[in-house]
Amino acid sequence: MDKTLTIWSLLDSILSEYGARIKDSLSDLSLSLTDSKILRLVSSEPKNMKYLADTLSLAKGWVTDITDGLESKNLVKRVHSSQDRRVINIEITEEGLKTYHKIEQIIKGIIYDSISSLPEDDINQLATILEKINMKLKDHS
Repeated sequence: MDKTLTIWSLLDSILSEYGARIKDSLSDLSLSLTDSKILRLVSSEPKNMKYLADTLSLAKGWVTDITDGLESKNLVKRVHSSQDRRVINIEITEEGLKTYHKIEQIIKGIIYDSISSLPEDDINQLATILEKINMKLKDHS
Protein backbone atom coordinates (compact mmCIF):
# COMPACT_ATOMS: atom_id res chain seq x y z
CA MET A 1 0.00 0.00 0.00
CA ASP A 2 1.38 3.40 -1.01
CA LYS A 3 1.70 5.66 2.03
CA THR A 4 3.47 8.60 0.36
CA LEU A 5 0.50 10.97 0.49
CA THR A 6 -0.28 9.96 4.07
CA ILE A 7 3.34 10.69 5.02
CA TRP A 8 3.18 14.03 3.22
CA SER A 9 -0.04 14.96 4.99
CA LEU A 10 1.33 13.96 8.40
CA LEU A 11 4.60 15.84 7.89
CA ASP A 12 2.71 18.92 6.74
CA SER A 13 0.41 18.77 9.76
CA ILE A 14 3.24 18.17 12.24
CA LEU A 15 5.44 20.93 10.81
CA SER A 16 2.53 23.38 10.75
CA GLU A 17 1.73 22.64 14.39
CA TYR A 18 5.36 22.90 15.49
CA GLY A 19 5.74 26.11 13.49
CA ALA A 20 2.68 27.68 15.12
CA ARG A 21 3.80 26.72 18.63
CA ILE A 22 7.36 27.93 18.06
CA LYS A 23 6.11 31.16 16.48
CA ASP A 24 3.89 31.83 19.51
CA SER A 25 6.78 31.21 21.90
CA LEU A 26 9.18 33.37 19.88
CA SER A 27 6.78 36.30 20.00
CA ASP A 28 7.61 36.55 23.72
CA LEU A 29 11.20 37.28 22.61
CA SER A 30 9.99 39.66 19.86
CA LEU A 31 11.46 37.34 17.22
CA SER A 32 10.12 35.60 14.15
CA LEU A 33 10.77 32.04 13.04
CA THR A 34 13.08 33.40 10.32
CA ASP A 35 14.98 35.43 12.93
CA SER A 36 15.56 32.23 14.89
CA LYS A 37 16.74 30.39 11.78
CA ILE A 38 19.31 33.10 11.05
CA LEU A 39 20.55 32.98 14.65
CA ARG A 40 20.88 29.18 14.34
CA LEU A 41 22.82 29.46 11.08
CA VAL A 42 25.31 31.99 12.49
CA SER A 43 25.53 30.47 15.98
CA SER A 44 28.61 28.39 15.22
CA GLU A 45 30.42 30.66 12.77
CA PRO A 46 29.79 33.83 10.74
CA LYS A 47 27.96 33.41 7.43
CA ASN A 48 27.64 35.77 4.48
CA MET A 49 24.33 37.13 3.20
CA LYS A 50 24.36 34.94 0.08
CA TYR A 51 24.74 31.80 2.18
CA LEU A 52 21.87 32.85 4.46
CA ALA A 53 19.63 33.76 1.53
CA ASP A 54 20.37 30.53 -0.33
CA THR A 55 19.97 28.33 2.74
CA LEU A 56 16.67 29.94 3.73
CA SER A 57 15.44 30.29 0.12
CA LEU A 58 14.94 34.02 0.60
CA ALA A 59 15.91 37.04 -1.46
CA LYS A 60 19.13 38.71 -0.32
CA GLY A 61 17.23 41.96 0.21
CA TRP A 62 14.85 40.29 2.62
CA VAL A 63 17.76 38.72 4.53
CA THR A 64 19.33 42.18 4.72
CA ASP A 65 16.13 43.59 6.23
CA ILE A 66 15.88 40.74 8.75
CA THR A 67 19.55 41.11 9.64
CA ASP A 68 19.05 44.86 10.14
CA GLY A 69 16.38 44.04 12.72
CA LEU A 70 18.57 41.50 14.48
CA GLU A 71 21.45 43.97 14.47
CA SER A 72 19.27 46.69 16.00
CA LYS A 73 18.50 44.25 18.85
CA ASN A 74 22.25 43.61 19.28
CA LEU A 75 21.82 39.92 18.38
CA VAL A 76 24.14 39.95 15.34
CA LYS A 77 26.76 42.23 13.86
CA ARG A 78 28.27 42.68 10.42
CA VAL A 79 31.98 41.95 10.02
CA HIS A 80 34.20 42.05 6.96
CA SER A 81 35.60 38.71 5.84
CA SER A 82 39.30 38.28 6.59
CA GLN A 83 39.74 36.57 3.19
CA ASP A 84 37.85 39.14 1.11
CA ARG A 85 37.13 42.60 2.52
CA ARG A 86 34.27 43.03 0.03
CA VAL A 87 32.36 40.19 1.69
CA ILE A 88 30.37 41.04 4.79
CA ASN A 89 29.62 38.22 7.20
CA ILE A 90 26.93 38.09 9.82
CA GLU A 91 28.28 37.14 13.24
CA ILE A 92 26.28 36.35 16.36
CA THR A 93 26.89 38.56 19.39
CA GLU A 94 27.09 37.42 23.01
CA GLU A 95 23.51 38.64 23.49
CA GLY A 96 22.51 36.80 20.31
CA LEU A 97 24.06 33.59 21.59
CA LYS A 98 22.16 33.89 24.88
CA THR A 99 18.96 34.45 22.93
CA TYR A 100 19.71 31.51 20.64
CA HIS A 101 20.16 29.24 23.68
CA LYS A 102 16.74 30.40 24.95
CA ILE A 103 15.28 29.53 21.53
CA GLU A 104 16.87 26.07 21.68
CA GLN A 105 15.24 25.47 25.08
CA ILE A 106 11.86 26.62 23.75
CA ILE A 107 12.11 24.26 20.77
CA LYS A 108 13.34 21.36 22.91
CA GLY A 109 10.37 21.86 25.23
CA ILE A 110 7.87 21.89 22.37
CA ILE A 111 9.35 18.76 20.80
CA TYR A 112 9.65 17.03 24.18
CA ASP A 113 5.98 17.69 24.96
CA SER A 114 4.96 15.96 21.75
CA ILE A 115 7.19 12.87 22.04
CA SER A 116 7.64 12.35 25.79
CA SER A 117 4.88 9.74 25.98
CA LEU A 118 6.55 7.59 23.31
CA PRO A 119 8.82 4.70 24.29
CA GLU A 120 12.56 5.48 24.04
CA ASP A 121 12.94 2.93 21.21
CA ASP A 122 10.27 4.72 19.15
CA ILE A 123 11.98 8.08 19.69
CA ASN A 124 15.33 6.63 18.61
CA GLN A 125 13.74 4.98 15.57
CA LEU A 126 12.00 8.24 14.62
CA ALA A 127 15.31 10.14 14.86
CA THR A 128 17.07 7.51 12.73
CA ILE A 129 14.38 7.56 10.04
CA LEU A 130 14.35 11.38 9.91
CA GLU A 131 18.17 11.44 9.62
CA LYS A 132 18.00 8.96 6.71
CA ILE A 133 15.33 11.00 4.92
CA ASN A 134 17.31 14.20 5.49
CA MET A 135 20.49 12.64 4.07
CA LYS A 136 18.61 11.30 1.03
CA LEU A 137 17.08 14.70 0.34
CA LYS A 138 20.46 16.43 0.64
CA ASP A 139 22.03 13.88 -1.73
CA HIS A 140 19.48 14.87 -4.40
CA SER A 141 19.87 18.65 -4.08
